[in-house]
Amino acid sequence: MNKMINKLRSNILSVCITASIGTESALASGIPPVTAPTGGNGGGLLQTAQNYMGDGILLLGICVCAWALFRVVSNAVTTYGDISDGRATYKELGTTVIVGVVLASATFWMVTEATEIF
Repeated sequence: MNKMINKLRSNILSVCITASIGTESALASGIPPVTAPTGGNGGGLLQTAQNYMGDGILLLGICVCAWALFRVVSNAVTTYGDISDGRATYKELGTTVIVGVVLASATFWMVTEATEIF
């Protein structure tokens, strides 16, 4: 058991030595710069943080829009499946699609208006 532990320690030590000798100084010249928030970097740290928070709220709004669109499509697909089972009609599918498109469009419009506020 001790022989196995000593061998494991020597292997770990040799890996650490090889890693420390084989590395060169890593420069971050190939990394792209951090993107400034939509409102710019602002005049100070607080203004920059507020601009990043506005971008976060915008991202949250986009997630809400994606969720609304997903719900509209899933509801339409469910209604279409009910048509083949005889529990719904094409009139109900048309109503579902029209109401869903209006609701999704209203959601997109509200998020667009909200982004102008921030």
